[in-house]
Amino acid sequence: MILTVLSAAAAYGLRLRQLHTAYDEAGQILSGAGTGFFTFFTIFMVALFAVYAWFLRPRKKYAALAGRSLPVMLCGCAAALCMVLGSAAMLLSPEWGTDRVLALGGFAAAACWLWTAMSRYNGKKTTVWLFLVPVLFFALRLVINFRFWSRDPAILDYCYKLFAHISVTCALLHMGSFCFDKGGRRVTVFFSLCGVFFSAASMAGARPREMLVMGGAALWLLTNLWLLLRPGKKRSREEVKPEKE
Repeated sequence: MILTVLSAAAAYGLRLRQLHTAYDEAGQILSGAGTGFFTFFTIFMVALFAVYAWFLRPRKKYAALAGRSLPVMLCGCAAALCMVLGSAAMLLSPEWGTDRVLALGGFAAAACWLWTAMSRYNGKKTTVWLFLVPVLFFALRLVINFRFWSRDPAILDYCYKLFAHISVTCALLHMGSFCFDKGGRRVTVFFSLCGVFFSAASMAGARPREMLVMGGAALWLLTNLWLLLRPGKKRSREEVKPEKE
């Protein structure tokens, strides 16, 4: 978990530096700006996340995402609060016609995260809808925002935002499969690690409301990573056979 936070902090700092050094005075991207150190660092980290997730022990049961822990509950509530603040900013000062729709979706996602955090703390199993509503919200953000991002031919401007939304959406989607006791721990951890990394990178140079929304997403993924990466109970071979994903 510490390495995850450190990699996210590095992603934010390196992306911020890239944004400050990749453009000339006229606002044009300099030649070779997209192939700097941060690009290779990103490729290395994604590969590292994949290797790390591959060697994790599979877990399918909902218990992998359950935990009556006060810090976990508080982090989940903090993620919901960030989402509420970011959505409120979109609702009160919309820049695009779709901002109000996205704001309502953000409020719904925040309510689901808050409900999930409280349910976990009270030892209750959450329904799959509490996982799917945030998935729909980020999928909608991806579709709507991509229409605006793709107008700029310089992919360097929006590639990390694109990867952040894709990773967060996939991570949230795979979390929902644990409600059916058919979760994939490895793939969920991989997309969650990527989601934290790319969300931190996308926050560099972003507007406050975007920082709140993506910061809330990163905090929520970190909360679930804490649960998914807990050491499991040792079981003998006679007690149970190894699970397969």
